[in-house]
Amino acid sequence: MTPDRFEIIYQDEHIIAINKPQNVIVHKTNHVRAEDVYALQILRKQIKTRVFPVHRLDKNTTGVLIFGLSSEVAHKIHSQIIDQQTIKKYHCLLNNKLDSTVTCNEALKNNKGKVQNAETLFDPIKQFSYQDQKGIIHHYTYCQAIPKTGRMHQIRKHASILGFPIIADGHYGYHKENKLLKRELDVAWMLLHAKSYTLQHPITAQEITLEAALSPHFKKVLRKLENEQED
Repeated sequence: MTPDRFEIIYQDEHIIAINKPQNVIVHKTNHVRAEDVYALQILRKQIKTRVFPVHRLDKNTTGVLIFGLSSEVAHKIHSQIIDQQTIKKYHCLLNNKLDSTVTCNEALKNNKGKVQNAETLFDPIKQFSYQDQKGIIHHYTYCQAIPKTGRMHQIRKHASILGFPIIADGHYGYHKENKLLKRELDVAWMLLHAKSYTLQHPITAQEITLEAALSPHFKKVLRKLENEQED
């Protein structure tokens, strides 16, 4: 279903931030389809003023998405991101059991083939076990991921490189496992959520933290796994 309004998690005269749902693209690019939904257009209609994207989230990544209410403000915040002056925290559900905090420093290629340094910290929050309908036990880890750099698909790529791909990641994940979880637990979307963003306000210079609640879909999957632990 196409959303016509977003949950606004922060707004002042300079910045607005929403909790982006899944299946929404930030803005038009050269690689979109006619039926794709754009956050930029919907938000402009919702608040009846122009907005300027500060950063991007993948189509099926949910969570904190920031816009400037002027191009100057958007540029100032984007510069903080480029200079690694912001703190981004994501929550994700990973395949396999991650026992302790781990950092991935694997360099990544961008879409032009350029190799760039990249660093992501993965900090496990809770582990789950799930017995499928054939009696096979599967292990998953609810995890916080903190990207120190901002490369395309960085968290998704690093999670896969470490052997803990994100649940329902159709590109870097376990396709067979994704099919099983879709069939048995109704996991329809990739479970990666931009939980919080800490930055310096571009006008007041005060530090602010913007937070977004997990999507209903992500919460539903966690509840199902919690119930499995209690059975």
